Amino acid sequence: MRESNAPYTKEEKPQLDVIASIVAYCSDDDVINRAIQSFLDTTLQVHLYIIDNSPTSGLHKTLPPDERITYLHRPANLGYGAGHNVAIEKSVRASKYFLVLNPDVYFSPDVLPSLFLHLELNPRIGVAAPQVRYPNGSPQISRRLLPSPFDLIIRRLPIVKQALKAQVAAKQYEEVSVEEVLEVPFLLGCFLFIRSEALANCGGFDPRYFMYMEDLDLCRRISRLYQVVYYGEKYIYHVYERASAKHLSSLFHHIHSFVKYFNKWGWVSDPQRKAINKAAMRKTKTVALHQTTV
Repeated sequence: MRESNAPYTKEEKPQLDVIASIVAYCSDDDVINRAIQSFLDTTLQVHLYIIDNSPTSGLHKTLPPDERITYLHRPANLGYGAGHNVAIEKSVRASKYFLVLNPDVYFSPDVLPSLFLHLELNPRIGVAAPQVRYPNGSPQISRRLLPSPFDLIIRRLPIVKQALKAQVAAKQYEEVSVEEVLEVPFLLGCFLFIRSEALANCGGFDPRYFMYMEDLDLCRRISRLYQVVYYGEKYIYHVYERASAKHLSSLFHHIHSFVKYFNKWGWVSDPQRKAINKAAMRKTKTVALHQTTV
């Protein structure tokens, strides 16, 4: 395992299949090491960056001794997206694909090769993500239409959410099988398998988002040039603690990112959002019709 702030030279680092980054902040040792082992357990040529935003570098002592890991300590904590950007900037042209990976995700060895092959066969795809499950096996909502401010607010209001149940379900693809392969506007950012070319052309995460909404923003920018695809044939497990619902500091960051996102893309007036969602719903109806006829 390397501990370095310098990028690999051309001689040190040949072309790889997948480079991943995990941004850690006071992460549980067992949880993050499960994510690390999930990624490294593959026959693909891979490398992993651990970007540690924690106040101290104690995590470094608990990581497996593997030369495919580079540990970088960033105690200033510039945020989730900016942390991943450290790895993206160092390596985006050194591999075919880049994986944004949460420290609380784990998966079987067949996931990476399957996604790799699917994107190799479909060059129009810029980013893809598999089905996401909770540790108990139940499905996690990980594909959505582009939200309006109202959509995000009602998700925090159980009574309103229940009253608008059908509308909420449609925007979360609840009528479509979780095992489908489907082009969607937005994928949950815990596991994003991205074509490196797409990152080079569209840029990495917008560093203005300290935490939250950065995955939505990235998917939207990539979708201008490439397809954003939900790949339900494979699945991962995500612990997903919903920190913003439990901690005031996380809720503050969520609200702050909420404002930044809609200031950037539009609050009430957002013609692109309407057009993207309308096109996505047409594709959803086609898939739903196919499900009922097979």
